Amino acid sequence: MAGATIVALLALLSGHLERSQDTAAAQQSRPIVRYQPPPFALPPTLRDSIRFGWLDVPQDHNNPAAGSLRLAFAVLPARSSTPAPEPIVFIPGGPGMAAVEPWTAEAARSERIALLRQHRDFIILDPRGHGLSDPKSCPELDMAKPLINDSPTAEAILAAKLKMCRAHLAAAGVQLETLSAIQAAHDLELLRLALGVRQLNLFGGSYGTRIAAVFLSPVPPGLPHLGDGAETASEVIGTLLRRCDELSGCRLAFPRLAAEYDSLIARVRRVPLRVSLTLSDRAPEGELVLHEAEFKEALSELLVVRNLAGGAPMVIHTLGNARARCGRSIDSSSVAHAQRRRRQFRHQPGVPL
Repeated sequence: MAGATIVALLALLSGHLERSQDTAAAQQSRPIVRYQPPPFALPPTLRDSIRFGWLDVPQDHNNPAAGSLRLAFAVLPARSSTPAPEPIVFIPGGPGMAAVEPWTAEAARSERIALLRQHRDFIILDPRGHGLSDPKSCPELDMAKPLINDSPTAEAILAAKLKMCRAHLAAAGVQLETLSAIQAAHDLELLRLALGVRQLNLFGGSYGTRIAAVFLSPVPPGLPHLGDGAETASEVIGTLLRRCDELSGCRLAFPRLAAEYDSLIARVRRVPLRVSLTLSDRAPEGELVLHEAEFKEALSELLVVRNLAGGAPMVIHTLGNARARCGRSIDSSSVAHAQRRRRQFRHQPGVPL
């Protein structure tokens, strides 16, 4: 990859995550990395310097008995003879973009990546569902790449191939709900433990920054996370509704939140919610079409990012009460009203945001 392409594709997400889990117990349960020759060709000048590895992770971090996935990564060593212990980990976008096979050799020759490698190892990771990592991407979608445009015919063909891909993954035993940023963030934690380091420096592009943001964000107090055994979006949202009712500030700002949510979901079940966002008197800036499962999944992932989790009640309240009926828009007055509710909620002591 040329240096200019790297700059265009990647957004540096500078973040450090220090963990206090390097205890004796953590060391005993450290995941194992298996270094092997890469399953792709490398130039002879790079074969001895680049290490390729596999890391086994649970398919579902909530249920380790559900099987495992194998993640691929490549290590470009630091140029210093005394490198810092904490590596830089690159997470590609997509979701689904491959990085290890197509980018390792180019990154090793890149002058910009060389600057990052002055004092740290540079690791290229294929997250779950990306590139060489499990589960393998669908060949149906590889064939569909030339068809990605805005024509109705191309959209219909792509939709059919997506259905074929879904059936292909389901037949292979892939749990589609585990292909999420939340699960991928837990994979990063296992990589950190396997490498035996206290922190990772994350370098992400597009969707990769979302995985990084989830990994770097502490779970808000009282909200469910994977360690609590909350396995579905409905369970996560149910906990949110209960916590809002328990917290005086949230209950004051959103006294009918559970009823608003139930009403909203009942409506979305009948007809997908088409939401046009108008933040001023100008024409709408875009439209979202939300089916029930998509809305629940998006809302549950919102709860994982600390600085966004406090906005989840506002989302429910706005969509449940503003002029956001099917095919209609949320106008500027509705947004202003929701923002006032949000400020009222934020100013209550003890409310986790």
